[in-house]
Amino acid sequence: MRTVAFDTETFLFGPENLAPRIVCLTYAFRRDRDVERYLTSNGDGDMLFDDCADLLAPGHRLVGHNAPYDLAVIAENFPELEPLI
Repeated sequence: MRTVAFDTETFLFGPENLAPRIVCLTYAFRRDRDVERYLTSNGDGDMLFDDCADLLAPGHRLVGHNAPYDLAVIAENFPELEPLI
């Protein structure tokens, strides 16, 4: 089991927009003795979708400061990933 710390940054949310568009995704995990860190923005095309899908892969223990919000944002931005959440 790999522990992955993650966070999303989004456009502003409000009463009519509780899960806004993602600005970027950051995540980090330990590989052997090193820590790998990643930042993917919404300008990176399909890479943002791919990184969200990788984040939700089986075998990952997710750690986030506000994980319910971040996961809702991922589900809203990429509905096809919702079954993985």
